[in-house]
Amino acid sequence: MTNKAKFDAFAQKFPEIELPVTIRDDSNHDFEQNSPLSDAMIADFISRYEPTVMDDFTEYMACFSLPKAPKQEYQALVYWKAALMQYDYVLATYSLDGNMIDKKAVAGTKVKGDAVQHILATIDEKLAIFVAEGAATEGEDYDPNSTKTHRFEILPNGRIEQDY
Repeated sequence: MTNKAKFDAFAQKFPEIELPVTIRDDSNHDFEQNSPLSDAMIADFISRYEPTVMDDFTEYMACFSLPKAPKQEYQALVYWKAALMQYDYVLATYSLDGNMIDKKAVAGTKVKGDAVQHILATIDEKLAIFVAEGAATEGEDYDPNSTKTHRFEILPNGRIEQDY
């Protein structure tokens, strides 16, 4: 099977979603019915691009694909990566033959010391990604003034760039 055919089979595991979409820290429950990714698919299209080594505590789940425009030269997919003390929703762009162009964790939950950081993202119809993140320390109320926001966009070449 060619790499393009393997990538097409991989990309089919990610159902296309209607935009806008909001990704919350518990959105993985919305995608549990998706077909599981095989170990070979994970090795070919995800873990080889990850800076950390695969271990028994890391798992991946296909979430969704973003709508593809005519003549678009990339495919944008979102997968969930669950690791020890950290859950990420990763937006990854791939060339049409399956090579990763770029990736960005856009939502999730991270434990940092005694604080839990929550990150959520909304992707709009123009593929602008709005990210809000905040942390709450155990036993304390969340301070909304500590929220940070970012805006990213997917460029025509598939790169994910911060807008502000």
